[in-house]
Amino acid sequence: MKTILTPQQVLNLAFAAGEYLPPDALSEPLIVAAEERYVRPLVGRSLYEKLLDGAYEEFSTHYVKPLAAVGVKRLLLPQLRLRACAGGVVTPKGEGWQSASEESFATADRTLRSEIETLSRRLDAELRRLHAEGALEEYDPNENIRNRCRNHGGLLQIL
Repeated sequence: MKTILTPQQVLNLAFAAGEYLPPDALSEPLIVAAEERYVRPLVGRSLYEKLLDGAYEEFSTHYVKPLAAVGVKRLLLPQLRLRACAGGVVTPKGEGWQSASEESFATADRTLRSEIETLSRRLDAELRRLHAEGALEEYDPNENIRNRCRNHGGLLQIL
């Protein structure tokens, strides 16, 4: 599978220096899922394919990768709370650590959703600017989900 982000880039962009993650936590399928959920609906299929091939590196570094990295973090956090084993689904509890409360987890998720929304708007604004200048020839505004619908505090508006 090809991805725009590497696991190391996810760590650098979305996690603080002192945060520990299990080595296998940032899997390629998780990164693909985040890119498909948060990036491809904005940039469209053709531009996404070019980004996968490494095109538009500066644009990708400043606008696409930060959004994708925070998307990976949002998808990853629920997985870190639970582990599957022979006994079923368990909550890991290490020495000196315990899983966050539901309230703390909900607060973290709201924060990540807000960050994703801000980064999505930023990417969308840059896509519009570059398209108006004739750049990013693979970009089709009709494929950008923000040109078809908007989410306002949980209320979906179809345009």
